[in-house]
Amino acid sequence: DDSEASSEREDVPENSILSAYVDTQAVIDLVESSGELTGAQLRQFEEQVAQYSEGTISAWGVVADDAISLAGSAPAPTDAAGPSDLVTTFPSDAWFAFAASDFGSQLEASLAQFEEGFKAGFQSTAPPGFPAPEVDPLAEIERATGIDLERDLSWIGDVGGFVRGSGIFDLGGALVAEATDEGAATDTVDRLGDALGRERSVQISPTDGGFDVTIPGAPVGAQVAVQDGRFIAAAGDVTIDEVLSPDETLEDSDRFSTARDALGDDLTPSFFLDFVPVLELIESTGQATSDPEYQAAKPYLDALDYVVAGSQLDGDRTTAGLVLGVKEGEGSTDTAAAALTP
Repeated sequence: DDSEASSEREDVPENSILSAYVDTQAVIDLVESSGELTGAQLRQFEEQVAQYSEGTISAWGVVADDAISLAGSAPAPTDAAGPSDLVTTFPSDAWFAFAASDFGSQLEASLAQFEEGFKAGFQSTAPPGFPAPEVDPLAEIERATGIDLERDLSWIGDVGGFVRGSGIFDLGGALVAEATDEGAATDTVDRLGDALGRERSVQISPTDGGFDVTIPGAPVGAQVAVQDGRFIAAAGDVTIDEVLSPDETLEDSDRFSTARDALGDDLTPSFFLDFVPVLELIESTGQATSDPEYQAAKPYLDALDYVVAGSQLDGDRTTAGLVLGVKEGEGSTDTAAAALTP
């Protein structure tokens, strides 16, 4: 009989096996009236809550023959950016990929909350009659690295990364950040190179737009640079050129397309994990084959296909979903697949 609850139920699929509903304002009122938070903690809580639009939360789950899905709808943060499509631009053989939109703004807000909470913790633990010690955690990080997290990372836009490779010797990956200010991003790379150059165990070689990292005795190194409006840190069997111009992208991959279709056309993928190459990587070490615990778990691991997650921003609400894909066990229909599917 509650109109808000019944309205939220309209988004729940008819074939769902579970659903949940949260009256967020009631939860906020309970926290604020509990008397369990100190003045500083209460102010921090209220500031965090104020970042979100008003509304309820709903969630649901669906089980099909080849997938287990969880989804939900909740109030979106004020001025939230839509989901990033960086994941689709990564190389097609990536078995792990993720992306986060407008990471710089989120980092700035998180740093401010961290600093305030850090200082509030010192104030609450200081003995009566004694002032709390003046400690600035961000200043300590700057002294150690030369990087001001609030100033030097404000240029970061969407962030993403990936890992690929089915064996120890062809393993590689990259971290990518879109630069809203390419000059500021280049300055940060220069400071990072100077900080790493002070380490005796690391060799830094300047390159066009960045530097290469070599560790004596290590079989692989890394490349760091700002190119085409992006900060890129590539390591292992991945180069910056392969990140910027892959032969094929995940957008062209059949494996990724299957996962994305299961997630739904309305949601933009922000996380992807392909279990098949992960298991190949584990077994390529040779140790897993002789591990009895791994062998006992193998029928269940073989039934796992992929995990994909994504979201959609619609006005002041965000909808998110996660899908675990499952497959039929090889040569058997009564082992892991039967345990994981209805």
